[in-house]
Amino acid sequence: MNGEFINVFDEIWYLDAECIEDLGDYARVIIRLGNITKLNLNKITDYVDIQNSTAWVSFEYKDELIRWEMKVDDDWLDREIFKKFNELIKTEQSMKLYISILDQGCLVGYFNKEQVFELNKLTKYKFEEY
Repeated sequence: MNGEFINVFDEIWYLDAECIEDLGDYARVIIRLGNITKLNLNKITDYVDIQNSTAWVSFEYKDELIRWEMKVDDDWLDREIFKKFNELIKTEQSMKLYISILDQGCLVGYFNKEQVFELNKLTKYKFEEY
């Protein structure tokens, strides 16, 4: 009530896709994706230099260092991060990240196919695998 944001649950997240401006922005995205998926991600770091069109994020997962180069488009999130994350977790259960695009933002959810099917019947905002 005092303006403080309270995260009710981790399985769905509203993300303003115009959010990449400086160091730490991609790291925050990976941290949140880790929370949604309950994956144990460590040593999360990033580099963002909009002026020089350079951005990357790295982290450790299952004792392997992962580093992804990210496309720079002003301050817009490279949505390929969702596809890369799904590729990374493809052996984990039957769950995947699903995205519903809402103008400049998106809803990011971590569901199985049955959950997405049922959710898409209930709302006009359709979730799709990215």
